[in-house]
Amino acid sequence: MLVRQIEYGSTEYHEAVHLRDLILRQPLGLHLDPKDLLKERSDLHIGCFENNKLVGTINTHS
Repeated sequence: MLVRQIEYGSTEYHEAVHLRDLILRQPLGLHLDPKDLLKERSDLHIGCFENNKLVGTINTHS
């Protein structure tokens, strides 16, 4: 596994947003709001990759 920073707005960032929505939000009947995602520009985004596939993600507010 490889853990590294993901750049906001990148393809990997959008994959991370999809994963967060799928795993964390949809089971609760919630969805990520694009307006909220704009606030993540200055956050630190980290991805965990296995065989170049994103398998986990976290972001921290700065």
